[in-house]
Amino acid sequence: MAEDTKPKKVQIAIRDWLDSDGNPLSSGDESKVTGIRYIHLPSALRANDKFNPQSDPPPAGAFFDYMFVNPTSVNMLAAFGAQTLAGNVVNTVTNGPKGDKSMNPIPLIAERFADIDGGIWADREGGVGVRYDKDKLILAVLAAKKLEDNDANRAPLVAKLETKVDGKTGALAASDAKGAISWGAFALRNTVVKSEYDKLTGGGVSLDAI
Repeated sequence: MAEDTKPKKVQIAIRDWLDSDGNPLSSGDESKVTGIRYIHLPSALRANDKFNPQSDPPPAGAFFDYMFVNPTSVNMLAAFGAQTLAGNVVNTVTNGPKGDKSMNPIPLIAERFADIDGGIWADREGGVGVRYDKDKLILAVLAAKKLEDNDANRAPLVAKLETKVDGKTGALAASDAKGAISWGAFALRNTVVKSEYDKLTGGGVSLDAI
């Protein structure tokens, strides 16, 4: 058997989204973002060869923080990011062995941006998936369905967390099927579930901002 000669990818950066206090956000809290942090790992390790990105603050000079306070800058960055995101969606669904170059990707772009308008951020790693707090999502679904939080009601929902469904009908789908999304992402498209989820995570739009 021939050895794999492809060079292994080495992580060179950590990209954090920051809250208003400059703290990295957890998955599912993307709607609270007010800035970013870019840590250049090679520089951090040169400054501190024992640097642990999971527990240590990055060394001075090895990271860049940027808070979104200038409206003009925010708009320019948003335009750049929005165009990049639209291109990422197109590349994901039209290129590669499972891509379909004959499809029209515009509805998928619109769907992705609609999720963002709803405070849901999608992550391209491993395909287009939605990042969310699984435990809070289960609680949100139980609340939306007015079900008691017990093992009997939780078990079928927990099982669904590992499944993919048709993005339009919610029917169980193969993980590599076109238009398949995680069950969690599908659940969050329900306005009642999303409302309950926002109550638990502090997401959505504050009344003070309206």
